[in-house]
Order: sequence, then C-alpha cells, then structure tokens
Amino acid sequence: MYFLDFAPNMVSNKYKNTGSLSSLEEKIGSFDNMRVEIFGIEDEKFKELALERGLNPDDCVGNKVILLNTMGDDFDIPVSDMKDIKFLKDDVNELSLSEYENFIEIEGTRTRGHEFTLNVEDKIDTPLFDYTVMKHCLNVYMPKSQYIELFHNFLRIADLDQYEYISVKTDNIEEIQESINNTSMEYFKVDDYFLESKIDEKNLVKKRNIIGSVLAIFLSMFFVVIGFSNSYFSFYNLFLKRKDEFLLYKSIGMDKKLLESILEQEKRKILFSFIFSMPFIVLAVTYIMSKIFTIFRPIDFLLNLNYLFILVIVGYIFIIYISISKMYNKYKKEIIEG
Repeated sequence: MYFLDFAPNMVSNKYKNTGSLSSLEEKIGSFDNMRVEIFGIEDEKFKELALERGLNPDDCVGNKVILLNTMGDDFDIPVSDMKDIKFLKDDVNELSLSEYENFIEIEGTRTRGHEFTLNVEDKIDTPLFDYTVMKHCLNVYMPKSQYIELFHNFLRIADLDQYEYISVKTDNIEEIQESINNTSMEYFKVDDYFLESKIDEKNLVKKRNIIGSVLAIFLSMFFVVIGFSNSYFSFYNLFLKRKDEFLLYKSIGMDKKLLESILEQEKRKILFSFIFSMPFIVLAVTYIMSKIFTIFRPIDFLLNLNYLFILVIVGYIFIIYISISKMYNKYKKEIIEG
C-alpha cells in the first residue's frame, strides 16, 4: 500500500455527482489516507495482458503505469452490490505517492519515507487480471522488473504489505509447491512471505457453505418439530378443556352457525400464533444480524436465504395447517353433530 497526495480537484464530476465522495471519506477516515495498490506483474505476463486490452506494454517503462480508474460508489452496502464509477479526471496523468501516510522520525529526521511520482500511461475501467479488487483504493499495474527497481528506494520495505499473484493451472498444489518457492519472490527472504492457494480458498468457501446448509436444515427441523408439537398439542388441549363448555352451549340451544364460528375463531388463533410466528421470527433474526454485520441490510440476508431453509419453512406451515384443520374437523363433527 502506498499513499496518494490527494486533491479534490482530481476527482471526476461523475463520481462527485453520485454523492459517493462522502461515503469514501467515511470508509477510509480521511483523504490523507487515500491508498494506492501497485501491482508488479511478470514482464511477459504484463505484455500479454496489456496487448489483450489494445495497449502498448513497451510504453510502461520507468515509473509509467496502467491505472484502474474506478472506485466503489457506496461503502454501506455489500461489495457485490457496489457500482464501479470513474474516479479521476481524464487529465490526471500523474500520481504523487509516499511510502507512509504520516510523518515518521528516522535518525532525527521527520519523513514520509520514499516519495515518488507515477506517470499514468493508460486508464482502464476493469481489472487487468482476475483478483479481488479493493473498492476503496486505486490500483495501478507495472512490469515486475520496474516494480523491483521502484521499491529498492524505500526506507523500510519490511513495513509494507507485499502480495504476489501466481496463476497455477492444476489442482495438485503440493506437486508444484517447491517450484513456486524456487521462482517466486526471489527478492524476499523466505520468512517474509506466505503462499496462498486460490483452490484452497474455494474449497474453504465450499466447506463453509456445506456447514451453513447443514445448520440451516438442522435449525429448520428444530423449529418444525418444536413448532408442530406446540401448535398441535395446544389445539388438542384447548378442545379437551373446552369440550364440555362447547357441549353446554349446544345443550342450551346455541345456534349451530354461532357455535361453528366460535370453533373457527379458536382454530384461527392457533394457526396465527404458530404458523405466522415463523416469518416474524425470520424477520427478527435477519434484523438482528443486519445490526451485527452493519454492511448487510435485512433484505440482503432474506435474498440469500438457503432455498432448502425456505422449503422447510413452507413445508412446516403446510403441515401445521393440514394437521390442525383435520383436528378441527374432527372436534367440530364430535361437538356439533355428535
């Protein structure tokens, strides 16, 4: 990460007009903390990627870079819902950067570390290669050989976060681990970096999804069993307790339709209490989760509910309705017609 000498007049009118600037400032704390990620891509790979975009890679020499000129529009929503908006004006062709965001003292001298300028050779609106984009900072690309020359001037390289992306076209990571160690990051000590597998990350996400699905099904079944038992036996006990009362109403000549109406009201009370309580429970849980994870809104949780969870809830409501309806018809026949 490097820090940009930011000026508001650098920002495009399109980005200003969306009102996104205040959201960005709130996200990063201050425009003095505006960050820039510099990607040093293997020279041959850089040429390949640049040519795919119709750019001339030979122009990127020295401190000349390709700029991903977009920024997220709203940092109070999930990243997947953000829109990428043009950030810097077309006439911004230089980025003044420093090694540190604040002044530090080294040997009695206050400094922001190595200060340098990047010349923007080309601007693009989509990432140069497939990686997770930081929506609240600028991204620039340059050949790896030029990048190595650049950071040799830094005061304290160990204080910086350095990442290297290597595309591996195989599922057997262990097989090529040693060769990666031999070719990757030759300018760092072994203890200064770690290797991260995209395949391992995907497998981890898959495991999390499986665990989430199992938990969702378990909780759904728990609610079904408890809810069904409570509603069924509540209705059953209600009629056992009030059976004599209903029979007394009948014996004193209560109108048959009125008696049916009373029974119907009792049925609706039970159904409302135990069937319609489930959606309210789901809404309450999503509201609480949205307060815990402030970046997500309740609608985001609802739209991403596991479909099995939804099917179980619907099935639960259907089973409760059928069961209570059958019990209702049984007692209705026993009391009114018996």
